[in-house]
Amino acid sequence: MTTKKPKNIPNPDMSPELQLFIDTLRAEHAPTPEGEQLFVDSALRDYVPTVQIAAQYHIALGRVQEMILAGYRISLDGMTRVAPTGMCAVVLFKPEDMQATERQSLADDARKIYKSRCLASFEAAVDAVLADHQRQLAEQQEAERVAHAEKMKFSLRELLLGGI
Repeated sequence: MTTKKPKNIPNPDMSPELQLFIDTLRAEHAPTPEGEQLFVDSALRDYVPTVQIAAQYHIALGRVQEMILAGYRISLDGMTRVAPTGMCAVVLFKPEDMQATERQSLADDARKIYKSRCLASFEAAVDAVLADHQRQLAEQQEAERVAHAEKMKFSLRELLLGGI
């Protein structure tokens, strides 16, 4: 099943310049396959396919046995440690199917996060443009108000001085 992207339907109420500007912003902040893949690769790079059990020896031994029966494999690369205090740490590799499921889930989550960040970036750009427009509009209204006040002042001065 494929999903269709919505087409950029021009808004008849929008000027062509504004529509072009919005399309440009959308293109700048649109998710790209390359960017998405980099984001996913970065998330998968941090994935740890092992689990560590650190507990007192008799408790750790029971948990290790349960996990081995569940498909975990014990790491034999010197990561298993026993301390003189009765504590031990054992590193186990997760089962292959669990690793595949976790990696797929991590990749899906990374894709969702990437797309939401792109959307947030687009919204921030639009908000910045709107804020700038409102600032310019406020400055223009202030200038018009000052010009109107000066005009009224001049008219009143002419009216008062014209009678003398």
